[in-house]
Amino acid sequence: MGKKIVILNGSTNKGNTSVLIESFKEGAKSPDNEIKCFHLQEMDIRGCIIKGPNAAENACLFKDDIDKIYPFYKEADVVVIVSPMYFWSISGHLRCAFDRLFLMEEIDENKSAVAKTCALIISSEKSSNMHLDPVQDFYASILKETGWGDVGKVFSTGVSDIESKSNPTDVEAARKLGELIK
Repeated sequence: MGKKIVILNGSTNKGNTSVLIESFKEGAKSPDNEIKCFHLQEMDIRGCIIKGPNAAENACLFKDDIDKIYPFYKEADVVVIVSPMYFWSISGHLRCAFDRLFLMEEIDENKSAVAKTCALIISSEKSSNMHLDPVQDFYASILKETGWGDVGKVFSTGVSDIESKSNPTDVEAARKLGELIK
């Protein structure tokens, strides 16, 4: 049985992260799998302003491009988080989208997204644990708080500009990560 895979791309440009995404998609490609990639930098997704003090009233007041993601996210078996590392974390585009998606989770009476698995793909100029630990902690918190399973992680480090493509070992690791979702 195929998987519905949602890729949330938090990169602000087409470069290292795009190479990793394409490799992941190649690995996950199957006649049974459905893959949908959202390039968040091309979407209008704003921070949320909520209506009331309890979860039932916490529908966001904004109607924007997050509404294009909701139906796919809700049905997804796998969520792939992809971002360059900015200030020891994921990009603001991705963080904003996650804030909105998790709000949806809070008000969803069926809690349809609790049976998901998740994968993380990060590109980074730095490679030390000091720089990568905050992103890994963030990812671990997502898994813990949502109860999602972990498909795996790829950290492509030592990439300092958009033109220096991720190293072949990291590109292959992203493809193999995609293969785990068959």
